[in-house]
Amino acid sequence: MAAVLPYCQQPNFDLGPIPIHAFGLLVFAAIAVGTELASRRARLAGIDPESMVSYATWLVVPGFLGAHVLDSIWYHPAEVLENPSTLLAVFSGMSSFGGFVGAAGGAIAWRFFKAEPMLPRVELVLSVFPISWTLGRAACTVAHDHPGLRTTATNPLAFAYPDGPRWDLGFLEMLFALGLSLVCVRLWRREQPLGTYTALVCLSYAPLRFGLDFLRAEAADGGDARYGGLTPAQWACFALAAVGLLALRTARDERGRRRRAGGEEVEAPMA
Repeated sequence: MAAVLPYCQQPNFDLGPIPIHAFGLLVFAAIAVGTELASRRARLAGIDPESMVSYATWLVVPGFLGAHVLDSIWYHPAEVLENPSTLLAVFSGMSSFGGFVGAAGGAIAWRFFKAEPMLPRVELVLSVFPISWTLGRAACTVAHDHPGLRTTATNPLAFAYPDGPRWDLGFLEMLFALGLSLVCVRLWRREQPLGTYTALVCLSYAPLRFGLDFLRAEAADGGDARYGGLTPAQWACFALAAVGLLALRTARDERGRRRRAGGEEVEAPMA
């Protein structure tokens, strides 16, 4: 196969009776790095770092549950109806948007039980999320679990799948997340109005994901199910964009209040 990017099985080894895969190691690294960076930025913002670790737990646990449960319901409904116990096999399949929904539910629950403002913490998490997302999509890339449409061997972004050159959607999102990470790190240099990172992440990812899913393989070819011609993720992009627009309005309103008050953005220490 003449495709530029080789298709390689992800490396794995056994730790006693426990199989260790590159996918799992990269996902663990994504969580650990994201939590550490969020804690450091929380310290600079005057927020207790330990409370940020607790907050991250409220996001990660329901995030993993939502990622699997909604993946099963959205993409494999026939299997769920035939064998509902598949909903309990948490690591057998995951949906990124399912994870977003689960994490959002955890954030709302945290707000209800802790009775503290949610947006400042959401902003802290999203200011470092693209870095974690880069590692997470690197995990998808080594596992090749998001096959795209068939393409040509002259495509420099194609992977040499066993059945021929294909787009790899995990790899394409990893490249996007890496670029978004650089933008966020640049924004760390100045204090940003609340809503900035939420707007940036939502309004950049929603159109990108909506477009990329047109490159995703059809269900009959090992890809995702469609509803009304769109994948579940594409439908979810409309809601994500709406959240981004609300956050953008919040950021603009706060920026306006600062200007009216005569305040200026100041240099903030790097995390």
